Amino acid sequence: MACMNINRIFLIVFFALSYISSLAYANKLKIITEEYAPISFTENGKVTGLAVEVVEEILAKTNDKTKIQVLPWARGYKMVEERKNTVLFSMSATPEREKLFTLIGPIAIGKLSLYSIKGNNLSLSSLDEIGKLKVGVTREGFAEQLLTKQGVTNLKQAIKPLTNAQKLMNKRIDLWAVSSVTVGDILKQAGFSLLDIEKKYTFFEDKLYICFSKNSDQKVVTLWLATLKAMKQDGSFSTIYKRWFPTEEPPLEVERIGI
Repeated sequence: MACMNINRIFLIVFFALSYISSLAYANKLKIITEEYAPISFTENGKVTGLAVEVVEEILAKTNDKTKIQVLPWARGYKMVEERKNTVLFSMSATPEREKLFTLIGPIAIGKLSLYSIKGNNLSLSSLDEIGKLKVGVTREGFAEQLLTKQGVTNLKQAIKPLTNAQKLMNKRIDLWAVSSVTVGDILKQAGFSLLDIEKKYTFFEDKLYICFSKNSDQKVVTLWLATLKAMKQDGSFSTIYKRWFPTEEPPLEVERIGI
């Protein structure tokens, strides 16, 4: 009888631990970013960048050991659409995305502009003047979605922003739609600089957020939001921001938008 009781207790403990482990696994975050320097990028095998440092600080303050994975934007976007407890950063807010995701931030601000190669005599005063000009965009990126909504049709997709920089400098596209926050670093990766291009038209002021997928653990979302707010109040967010953008004022407001 004693042996049976011990076995029974063992089974109860085993199934209880299995249940707890399954809950922990189910609620474990998957955190994704993209190659989007200086916001997020890989350098010497290490993920770094403004947004990466912000997210790593949140993870440290919440005692979370989850690692950040770098994926192409389109793949990461598909994962955050389909999986719960998935984080993708950095994401621009749109009415469509606010129906699908929870966004907290902002963690950076930039301006979406159209750039041409230097010496191009092209002049733009509105998006209507783009016509048949070839515009490079990142597939499933915010610029592509925004320009499509505005009726721009001749968009040339690339999986990585770096590809668009190379295509522009090789005159395979006429314009490149990209954020002012990242354009300089992307050009540097391609072997060029801001002196090699010209800004032709700015069509959006872009705020970047941390995105949580639908059905993510709301306790985690609330904890991240509170931690980000505390970082903006205690100066740690500003310290990180100034390290990457010493001449820019960090966005100190905190908001949760979307679902």
